[in-house]
Amino acid sequence: MLAGLGYGMLPELQIADSIGTGKLVDLFPGECMDIPLYWHYWQTESPYLQALREYAVNAAKAYLV
Repeated sequence: MLAGLGYGMLPELQIADSIGTGKLVDLFPGECMDIPLYWHYWQTESPYLQALREYAVNAAKAYLV
């Protein structure tokens, strides 16, 4: 439920539907702030964690700009 007044910085993927339907308003349309993301992991990761890390990195490459 959305009500009242608030502001924040959220990833476009997370709020695109709400902006599209008018539930949220973009206060600065056309402006963006690119923030580098870093994935920290231990060098001694298990095969399962390695597979998870590789999947997450590939998904991020596919969906993030």
